[in-house]
Amino acid sequence: MPKELRFGVSERVSAEGNILRSPSDEDLAVLVEAVRASKAKAVAISLLFSFAAPETELRVEAALQELGIPISTSHRILPEFREYERASTTVVNAYLAPKMEQYLLHLEKQVAAQYEGGRVDVMQSSGGIHSGTAGGTGAVRTVLSGPAGGVMGACTVARWAGFERIIGFDVGGTSTDVFLAETASGAHLTRESVVADVQWACPCWISIRQAPAAGRLHDLMSEAYCA
Repeated sequence: MPKELRFGVSERVSAEGNILRSPSDEDLAVLVEAVRASKAKAVAISLLFSFAAPETELRVEAALQELGIPISTSHRILPEFREYERASTTVVNAYLAPKMEQYLLHLEKQVAAQYEGGRVDVMQSSGGIHSGTAGGTGAVRTVLSGPAGGVMGACTVARWAGFERIIGFDVGGTSTDVFLAETASGAHLTRESVVADVQWACPCWISIRQAPAAGRLHDLMSEAYCA
């Protein structure tokens, strides 16, 4: 996140959730104008210990609503300690949200118009699903949704074939995804991930390790073979 797109407010919450300092209405008005002038298309709000006392984040969010752009708040995206991971995860969500919200809202309208009672569900990185609307506002939870679908399918086929443990090797056009799984209990889970050199966290992810894009992996293997 470039420095010119980072903005602060005068506030402080203790680790116990006590509000020690709150921004004034004037502080929030200055913040709104600064964000407006930046021409940002989305906002990520991450304040210290907001998971313990989200009131200030809610005030900042309410003040920024007049800008009419998607807002991601850390106390909703990742309500737990470890400030860096909470902030980076909220920033990733803010980056993805505008496109995903627009796309999923359009898709839901099209489905509702053409199929009575139809609905849109979105795969999560955990292997579960949630509604299309939630998929837009919680976009970061779908980052590894494609590979997660492959994991769920591989585990199902492995159970049918009678395998207790598997190593998955999912090669696609953009990445090669590797995972371990016990077919009875499912794939190994993790709370953190690094994708494209960006660290983020979620309450529950399928643990997937990614190699370079499939084409690049082939090039590397070819070079090694020639050597």
